[in-house]
Amino acid sequence: MGTESQLQEHFIVQEYLDKPFLMEGYKFDLRIYILVTSCDPLRIFLYNDGLVRMGTEKYHSPNEANLFFAIKDLAISYVCCGASLSAQSQLYMHLTNYSVNKHNENFERDETMDKGSKRSISWFTEFLRINDYDVAKFWGDISVIKLCDAVVFFVPVSCQELVVKTLIVAEPHVLHAYRMCRPGQPPGSDSVCFEVLGFDIILDRKLKPWLLEVQI
Repeated sequence: MGTESQLQEHFIVQEYLDKPFLMEGYKFDLRIYILVTSCDPLRIFLYNDGLVRMGTEKYHSPNEANLFFAIKDLAISYVCCGASLSAQSQLYMHLTNYSVNKHNENFERDETMDKGSKRSISWFTEFLRINDYDVAKFWGDISVIKLCDAVVFFVPVSCQELVVKTLIVAEPHVLHAYRMCRPGQPPGSDSVCFEVLGFDIILDRKLKPWLLEVQI
């Protein structure tokens, strides 16, 4: 990294997915919504629709000439502060964030959910079917999977691993905080709260989902 970092510093390391699945030549991500109705036991539901958020410049494989790295939180200020047109087009090609792409003149707003730069996952499912992709393999049937006595999941088969592994990482911390708020309550008591989470997912060219981040 050029200089040695202090041991107490924290970093997030992400791998750039250079061969994403494209729609109409554009990179995109999916926002799916997860409802957590209980953390003791952990119960998870997945809404069977969501958002498709597209880039606004045609995607080209990254190289030294077009690859532009931007910190997400600074992306808007970068666009608004007079960056060159070529740099902006790189930003709109590589990043799929709505908060970034809405600044591009190519951003298409539409009242329906099957056109424009922001569409529905139900439309995306139909897009896959029309183009002879295995929709059942990608999306799966809604099912109930009991992995252990304390964890019950209500999620589509194809998304189980991504959603489940992500929430299992956070579950001990959430459960501890929850029990601290309800001292003396026995395990398995009726839940008194819920949370809706937004999972941002990108697909590689083989339709394998990769988690970008989780919005609370």
